[in-house]
Amino acid sequence: MSTHQLLNALLKGQATCYRYLLVDPLKSVRLDEPLALANINDVFPNDELNAILRPDLSYEPTLCPHLILLAKPGEDVESELLDFMLARIKKERSHYKHYICAWISSELDIQNLAQKIIELGLQLGRLMSPEKPSFLPFYEHIRLQLLKESLSAESLLSGLFNFIHRYIYINYYGQLIEINAANNSPTDDFLLFSQIFLQNALQYQNEPKATFGLVKMWQDNTPTLPANALFLSAKKLLEAKNIGLTNLEDRLVYALYCLIYQVDLINIETISPYISAAILAPGSLKKGLEQLDKDIWANLHQNNN
Repeated sequence: MSTHQLLNALLKGQATCYRYLLVDPLKSVRLDEPLALANINDVFPNDELNAILRPDLSYEPTLCPHLILLAKPGEDVESELLDFMLARIKKERSHYKHYICAWISSELDIQNLAQKIIELGLQLGRLMSPEKPSFLPFYEHIRLQLLKESLSAESLLSGLFNFIHRYIYINYYGQLIEINAANNSPTDDFLLFSQIFLQNALQYQNEPKATFGLVKMWQDNTPTLPANALFLSAKKLLEAKNIGLTNLEDRLVYALYCLIYQVDLINIETISPYISAAILAPGSLKKGLEQLDKDIWANLHQNNN
């Protein structure tokens, strides 16, 4: 991503919108970096920096995500700030967590925007786990990209961000993604429809770190990943859990082989006994599959290429 691309995205809606940077201190940065919160506190006025007090971390505001005001309506974002942000993005491009989570254009002031972000995290947390609701940090780039890939219609994601003008983030694949708020107020039918699809999509949010690791391993074994690789990886991990694999390594091994060979291993007669054995003896799947004859894998590869 270039300075030109980011600047163009931030210029949209410039006349009426504040432009904010959303950062997550749970991703540590060196104190000598210009965008470290300690340095931001020293440079930015209090009304241009606001903690988003997510309920599970509100006891320690320095751990909570923060909004930083980059520019007011009609103002330009300083070129030096753009350079600092791009330098940080390059450093964390391949990491599981990002310090720079998003750029937001909104007509809301910084305090009201922070409150709306909290409300959205709580809303998604309730939909994900009605019996044990919690705050869902949807702004983490892996979680947001996974949510995007899990939803069948772009309007479902846009509807979540109806309190902003534009939400911009860098996805897992290094692409600059812009989410534009829905133009019209949602109808009751749309809200019911979207809730059903959101609940379905949120079932893939339970193991984001394992999903991230699985995609990385899949990427090491295939020349080109599909555009929805995160979703496919999360789906396979969930399938592995549903067939009875309780050990995380077993689930990762099962999902990786399924993705590489584009098959459901549980349906392969010569392989399914090893899966059944791993259900009874967690942690044994990798060793079991390594004992298989190489011709079995060669045939699977040939049949799916």
